[in-house]
Amino acid sequence: MPDWREILSRDGPAAWRTAYRLLGNRADADECFQEACLAALEMSRRELVHNWRGLLQRLAVARSVDRLRARQRAGSRMSLFPCDQLRDDSPSPSQNAEVAELAGELDDVVHHVRQGDKSGQLVHFRQARAEDRSVTGWIVTVVAQ
Repeated sequence: MPDWREILSRDGPAAWRTAYRLLGNRADADECFQEACLAALEMSRRELVHNWRGLLQRLAVARSVDRLRARQRAGSRMSLFPCDQLRDDSPSPSQNAEVAELAGELDDVVHHVRQGDKSGQLVHFRQARAEDRSVTGWIVTVVAQ
């Protein structure tokens, strides 16, 4: 019976790195490495293994290539659906952040006016909108006293 702790500590990192180099994704490399270890265990029950590193790397490559083929098949199916033609009118996260920042600035202006700031008086404010209907800023009219 092989000593799996020794085999995995000695030869496992090389097999995992091989899978990671092929896939470029840590989660996929982890899964392929686990599948390779399971396949190596099953093979060791059938026959004597002389080169564990070579076996693990070969199995990791095979599982990684299978994963790449599955990605390619999934990608070709996804390309049949015209995702680029979908329209999303909701504001982007950066637009939401900008609106929140501008709202904070408007709150500061209103606070100063309510506190009797002598530098000016708030006369009018409204949201300025661009053609795409996203908030781009606040228009504040302040009249000096």
